[in-house]
Amino acid sequence: MYIKENLSLIVITLICCFFSIYEPLIFEFNNISNILKQASLIAIFSIAQSVVLITKGLDLSQGGIITVVSVSVALLSSQLNIPVAIGIGLLIGGLIGFFNGMIISNFKVSPFVVTLGVGTLFQGVALVLSQGQPIYQVPEGFSYIGWNETLRVPDIVYVLAVVSICLNFYLSNIIYGRYLFAIGSNERASYLSGINITKHKVIAYTICGLITSLGAMILASRINSGHPVEGVNTALQSVAACVIGGVSLFGGKGKVLGVILGSLLLAFISNSLNIINVSSYYQQIMVGIIIIFAVIIDKLKSRTYEESI
Repeated sequence: MYIKENLSLIVITLICCFFSIYEPLIFEFNNISNILKQASLIAIFSIAQSVVLITKGLDLSQGGIITVVSVSVALLSSQLNIPVAIGIGLLIGGLIGFFNGMIISNFKVSPFVVTLGVGTLFQGVALVLSQGQPIYQVPEGFSYIGWNETLRVPDIVYVLAVVSICLNFYLSNIIYGRYLFAIGSNERASYLSGINITKHKVIAYTICGLITSLGAMILASRINSGHPVEGVNTALQSVAACVIGGVSLFGGKGKVLGVILGSLLLAFISNSLNIINVSSYYQQIMVGIIIIFAVIIDKLKSRTYEESI
């Protein structure tokens, strides 16, 4: 049981040991800081994805949310000011998530199809708004949150900590959060128990959209621009981190800490392979293999649980 619950931590430890022998430069302070920044950004998107996965859903619109929010915030920050642009960016992400949830829950259609379509739609909107070009005309201070450090710790890590604590409290201590697990475990039984399925699915997708838009603005800050194609593959990466971290694709199971560990594992592997000059093409292959094995393991664990009851 200990191994199953802490598989990500064990794998991270083993990989760290391997790379520390192969390339000690990986563990220099500056590189560790880079890994934390990369892992924190992945974790924010993955935590957002985990909320809908727990309900046995899926959000493939994350790429579209990221592009339209980053482009919109970049454009608005130069016209208005950065705090107002951030508020509007969060509103955009939340509304897209709300839209996803309303369609999926009211029309009983596949989350895969709906969110894929919505993501494609807003990817197109981002391209129209930016005319297919990155928005570099951003005010001074736009890159602050993406690169600033406090007490030698990247500010992104603090943002991740706040998001993680808040979401973990919601999922563990608030009745609405517990409803999400119930819906993912058995939607029919949840309905018969009096849980408003539509309402709580909409809440889940809205939360996903809000957190994704927050990550989108941090990503835009890191590249100091609004990019219309940046982050289009984020949904795949976030699902991978979730599954590696123990969130079940079959709903009803997942922990915020596990998602963070899964994100850290992906970031560490990517960073280490870059340092030892492994082509990004091979890295893509490795991520695909990791996802396949994680899904297989998740299915086997789900089958074992079903047989035990």
